[in-house]
Amino acid sequence: TEHGRAISALPLHPRLGHMALVSASTIPCAADSHDPVSVSSLCALLELEQDILRRSKGNGPVGPACADLRLRMRALHESDTVFRISGKVPMEVSAVGKRCAQVRQVARQLQQVLRKVSGQTADLGALVAAAFPERVARSTSTLGRYVLRD
Repeated sequence: TEHGRAISALPLHPRLGHMALVSASTIPCAADSHDPVSVSSLCALLELEQDILRRSKGNGPVGPACADLRLRMRALHESDTVFRISGKVPMEVSAVGKRCAQVRQVARQLQQVLRKVSGQTADLGALVAAAFPERVARSTSTLGRYVLRD
């Protein structure tokens, strides 16, 4: 299809290519969003194979205790901040500066490519849902429990 050819022309995983392409036409723009993000920054963050967050104290990864993309997008631009995560496994996390710099560099490169085919900013939740629709879930009354859309 024409959409498939457009996706294959992008230097992104097909899901992220689809997300970038539909960001201009079907996803709410940043002005209408509670969580506006740069499309190129989100693509770069999701393409990175390592998490940009680390525990401030102790060892071990941050995920899966915290999978919040909003926190990661915020940490990407506030890399010297310590973030407190409450919940089942409370912890303090901070950004890994080298990984954040890597994401920002890739985002700048993607911005040049995506400028022609996608929106510059869009709603975080809508973007992620466009790329991963099978993972859309609704929270339940039990903390940490979700019901998948399908």
